[in-house]
Amino acid sequence: MTSLTLPNTPAARSRWRQRWQDPSIRIPILIFIAVRLLTLIVGSTALRLGPVYNPYANATIFRESLRARQLNGPFSGLLDPWQRWDTGWYMKIGLEGYAADDGSIIFTPLYPVLMAVAGAPFGDLLAGGLLVSSVTCLGYLIVLYRLARRETGSNQAAQMTLYALIAFPTAFYLMAAYTESTFLFFTASALLASRDRRWWLAGLLAACATLTRLQGFVLFLPIGWAAFVEAPRFWRAAEVRWPERIRQAIPRLAAVSAGPLAAAAYYLYLALAHLGSLGDAYERDWGMLVRPPWVVVIDVIGKVLSGHAAFTEVAGLVALILIIGFCLLSLRTLPVFYHLYLWPTLILILLRYYPLYLLNGTLRYVLDFFPIFITIGLLLNRYRVLRVAWIGAGAILQMFLLFLFARWMWIS
Repeated sequence: MTSLTLPNTPAARSRWRQRWQDPSIRIPILIFIAVRLLTLIVGSTALRLGPVYNPYANATIFRESLRARQLNGPFSGLLDPWQRWDTGWYMKIGLEGYAADDGSIIFTPLYPVLMAVAGAPFGDLLAGGLLVSSVTCLGYLIVLYRLARRETGSNQAAQMTLYALIAFPTAFYLMAAYTESTFLFFTASALLASRDRRWWLAGLLAACATLTRLQGFVLFLPIGWAAFVEAPRFWRAAEVRWPERIRQAIPRLAAVSAGPLAAAAYYLYLALAHLGSLGDAYERDWGMLVRPPWVVVIDVIGKVLSGHAAFTEVAGLVALILIIGFCLLSLRTLPVFYHLYLWPTLILILLRYYPLYLLNGTLRYVLDFFPIFITIGLLLNRYRVLRVAWIGAGAILQMFLLFLFARWMWIS
């Protein structure tokens, strides 16, 4: 019987050295390792500093999610700080599937499925979720580096893009058992694939992004722009015959339609399984309404000016100003391709109206606007003082928010 071993020939070692010398591989790996270890340490330390009050200890979803855990496992001390808030819903779905009366259908299925598959060898879905998020976070950092280098032509600016992202105060969600890193990996990879004109891959990735979060369907706009608007426009070439035009159009149309079709497939599944509608679930189970984008903006400004705004609402307004400001600034630094993702995503987020806490989650949703970090990276690369301030202040605030997150005291 032969054993499976990694190649250890001089040629193989040379290939590994060449890959490691590529900054788009080396820099993201080093950043990921540092941040992954730091967040694990901060999370574990937060639990060791006294009793933790869990306001949801008796909630059904939290008790159900415990069934997906190996509570006495050897790494439970490292995992426990990450079983927080929405993570319980992903664990519940991965273990039991959806129910028609608990609001679980607002969470699309791909991440819970990946969590269940990755967690099966450990007998712990939380471990599976952290593994999925860690792997996709690393992949996302690599893809974002390559996108930034492609748009700026500079390895230094690409490196600063990763620093700008990973130092952002809510960037620890990329390491949590949340959908952030998985969604962003699929989304950024779909954009990169379409920039490289790999249409079938772009479509597959766009479908995966949509099945991770329904907002991924907006990818049809930038992919459609890359496929049919950006030069060269294949159908205008006089020498290209109709059979060749059709052959070139098919993968482009597949890439453009993949996200919307994935969203439609999920809606169809909910209908056939008699699980209810998303609109009803949001309003009935989560207290969220759909309002025109300007309504939530006007209302939250009014609450802030009247002095009745909660901390999360003030933070949400600051985050919204940051998003809009850097999206506007990016008009000068990024092509239209990225803005066809940025602005529709902003509209979708502002459609959510949660009366209890307006702009709830917006500080975390800054991460979804990842192209703006390319613009921020350019600024950090140009101005050393801004670089030190952004990375230093952001990292300190991030560790503080992670500390509160681990102790059930804060969620964005």
